[in-house]
Amino acid sequence: MAEKEINLFNESEDYLIRCHSFSNDLLEQYRAFKQQQKVFCNIFIRIKSQKKQAFDSLSMTALRRYKKFFKLPNKSGAISKQQLLEGISEHFDTVLADPNEVVANFMFTVNNRLNRLDHPSNGECK
Repeated sequence: MAEKEINLFNESEDYLIRCHSFSNDLLEQYRAFKQQQKVFCNIFIRIKSQKKQAFDSLSMTALRRYKKFFKLPNKSGAISKQQLLEGISEHFDTVLADPNEVVANFMFTVNNRLNRLDHPSNGECK
């Protein structure tokens, strides 16, 4: 897919060069935009692979606890680590969290030297 994307980039740049109704500044802006897209794509791929590696390093017990805590659907029979990782990754990608609330709760916990057991079960701070 990356080759196809690069070919499209080169073809569209060639088209711009053939047209005389643009300035060199426009071409430079276009190149900068495409380079930025490539950088963001690479960052996203790196983050996604790091997340997968983070789950891979967990034990089967930890993965089962995660599944049980978030009440993920059970599959019949024995579940392999790969199947657990796929289900947990899907769940983790769909979890929505308000960054401001997460940071506020974290700062409250750190400032008051609390641990998870000090909080009420509904997740709100005291």
